[in-house]
Amino acid sequence: MVPSRSSTSISQHHICDRGHVDERLISDSACLSLGIGFSPYGPNWRQLRKIVNEEIFTEKRMEASTEIRKQELHHMIRSITHHVQQGKLVTFKMEGMAFTANMMARLVLNRRFTAGINSTAEEVDKAKHFAYLVRELFELEGMLVIADYVPWLRFLDIGGAEKRMKALFPLFHEFLNQIIAEHEVKRQKGPIAEEDEDMVDVLLNAMNRKENQDKVGDEYLDMDNVKAAIMDLFVGGVDTPNVLIEWTMAELIRNPPLLRKLKEELDSVVGKDRFVEETDIPKLKYLRAVVGEAFRLHPAAPLLAPHASLKDSEVEGYHFPAGTILYINTYAISRSPESWERPLEFDPERFMSGPDVDVSGRDFRILPFGSGRRRCPAINMGVLLSRFVIASMVHAFDWSLPEGQIPEELDMTEVSGLTVPLAKALELQAKPRLAPYLYI
Repeated sequence: MVPSRSSTSISQHHICDRGHVDERLISDSACLSLGIGFSPYGPNWRQLRKIVNEEIFTEKRMEASTEIRKQELHHMIRSITHHVQQGKLVTFKMEGMAFTANMMARLVLNRRFTAGINSTAEEVDKAKHFAYLVRELFELEGMLVIADYVPWLRFLDIGGAEKRMKALFPLFHEFLNQIIAEHEVKRQKGPIAEEDEDMVDVLLNAMNRKENQDKVGDEYLDMDNVKAAIMDLFVGGVDTPNVLIEWTMAELIRNPPLLRKLKEELDSVVGKDRFVEETDIPKLKYLRAVVGEAFRLHPAAPLLAPHASLKDSEVEGYHFPAGTILYINTYAISRSPESWERPLEFDPERFMSGPDVDVSGRDFRILPFGSGRRRCPAINMGVLLSRFVIASMVHAFDWSLPEGQIPEELDMTEVSGLTVPLAKALELQAKPRLAPYLYI
């Protein structure tokens, strides 16, 4: 099975330069499925996957980017402290989005994209524009497009998805062209040291290798593949970790005894005279259980990427012709009473008695990152980020609901889409709880 070519996958087929852009911008053309997520199984996908696994999401690069994650986490802590000093509530979603967007921008593009406390007006405008692009992309990726299922209704553009896609395309096209142009200028100045390379540099290096230039057809990587891969990295790295982090904090706020237990573990392992470090994570068993339970109960992407059968198949006596679309509802699987006791209850203790919860795709009861060849290649990064941010936030601050609200009444309504965030953004009061000099 391979990911299908849904007409809503604008991050793939609305950003390429192959020939003219179709007036409708939604068509089965050479522009479709050029990235890592939606590319059909074949030489092109295998080459992209190899680059991602062996050159981008490697253990060596994970270690090299430790300081970036630490710096961006401290930016987040200082931003929250600034809100506290002004007597403002902290909108957890916005703080998390700034963290993930800046971290991914530095890893992918070697630059920050969201504004900080002392940002100029121009930087604020750029940050707002980038936030709009990301937000619009995710909304359109998750929209139900009736024309996907009833093609003859397409001319009605029910819901307005096509109109919004047409408006978003030139903005993303300009955004990606600017990124590529900046990197090409940098590359013309001479070789770039490996430790200074970002993910775009890695993709451009792969495209310009002689062995790639000598390939033809689907085996050849070009600039369209690079652009599509850049969007894949942003789509997978910005919103989904943030959704999981907000849900985890909401569950902890709604269950004060669990929050206290996690805080006690952090104090015993880390103390109160420093912030959490990534090296602390393996020692925090209850933290891993809390995040594992969040992965189970609140998978950021409730439906894995749609797949299509490559050939006619027989399963359990049923015939599935080639091209059959398959949706894997990991949300329903992880909440099934056939797989879990008390499936709707947030209970990290279920993961405390056995081995560390396996979210890598080997346990089919919990599949937040998919499974097999098509599972998310950034799984190690996603798990580490979720644990690191939750540990840091719980350790650095005392969190509480605004005055007059009680945990039992916290609104846990979901919004459906490509990801499933809280319908009402989590707003909390924060109070620094460590040595004062750490927050300066």
